Order: sequence, then structure tokens, then C-alpha cells
Amino acid sequence: MERINKIDLMYQLSVNQMVDGEKVENFIAGNIKGIERDWECFKSYIKQRDDMRELD
Repeated sequence: MERINKIDLMYQLSVNQMVDGEKVENFIAGNIKGIERDWECFKSYIKQRDDMRELD
């Protein structure tokens, strides 16, 4: 949730022309990639837990 809030803040700063648009785009793109990595890690964790339950 923290990343999403940061993305929103940077977007708002960009809309109000308080931050350079290119820097904001890079910041947002990097954070989206981070969210995607976190999501893949979480899915892997859930799959691993499901696999362990099947062994019980």
C-alpha cells in the first residue's frame, strides 16, 4: 500500500508541475516493477504453502 501512496503522491506533484515529468515517470515505472516483483513473490509463497498442505 505504501508504494501505491508514493506513486499517487508523485503523480499529483507531476500534475501540479512541482516535479519533473520524466523523473516521475521513471519513479512510477520503477515502483510498478517493484509491485509486480512483490506480487510474484507472494504468489510463489502461496503456491509453496498449498504444496506443503498437499503433503500433510
